[in-house]
Amino acid sequence: MIIKENKQNVTEHCNYFVEGLGYLKEYSVPQALNNFQRAYDAAPYGDIYHNKYASYCGLARVLTGDRAGVELCRDAARQEAVDGDVYLNLAYAELHMKSRKRSIKTLEKGLYVDSHHPGLNKLQRHLGTRSKQVISFVSRDSFLNKTLGRLSRKKPSSQSWTFQQLL
Repeated sequence: MIIKENKQNVTEHCNYFVEGLGYLKEYSVPQALNNFQRAYDAAPYGDIYHNKYASYCGLARVLTGDRAGVELCRDAARQEAVDGDVYLNLAYAELHMKSRKRSIKTLEKGLYVDSHHPGLNKLQRHLGTRSKQVISFVSRDSFLNKTLGRLSRKKPSSQSWTFQQLL
């Protein structure tokens, strides 16, 4: 009897999570948040997917304007050792909160955990890496290096980029 109830609870939070992903792909963020919150609440703390649910719930909160959602993502990432999705969600939440530096650090940690994660690699390519100084013996902050760097840099693409492209 207990095994049957436990199996039903697992199915229940998995269904909420999958439904939430569907809403997130459609960018129906409030509905996605509702489902992610239900999955997160239904999953026990020791569940293998608890951190994943927490990270998606936190990301959906950030996307709806709740700045506290990033803390939920950070907590999930602190406790995660194998799932690259948790780091991807935190990286995107940090980027959405206008913290590029934290987003890049999170990407580095996530790629350390899962170096072949397609979403992490895609976001890293999108953010790019810092170019070398044009003139190495002159300070990076010098007017000359900044000007030559801007002139030599490729023009960024005019395409807008969203989280949906990672899904």
